[in-house]
Amino acid sequence: MGEARHVAEEFVEAFNAHDEARMRNLDRDDVSFEGPGDVSLTGPDATTAYAMAWIHAFPDARIDVRNTIVGDGWPCRSSPSRGRTRTRSQGRAGRSPRRTGT
Repeated sequence: MGEARHVAEEFVEAFNAHDEARMRNLDRDDVSFEGPGDVSLTGPDATTAYAMAWIHAFPDARIDVRNTIVGDGWPCRSSPSRGRTRTRSQGRAGRSPRRTGT
């Protein structure tokens, strides 16, 4: 179980560094990811592309892990993400919208 936690922590570090190659190399060939909105991905190319789509949309994107639970070799994280959009669309009071989520 220590390996699963370690890989999950390494992935967050790679994501926060926006290191595409490192994220891809951390995933096994049978990696799967489930995200919000019925997102279900399999394979390192798909999961890395999903992460990079967030990074391209939110250039200062970060994952801040609040809690990690590992059971039976599977890590599960509570990890809100944050970042400003690339566009300068103005929200209320002239502020750029921020994306946050868990």
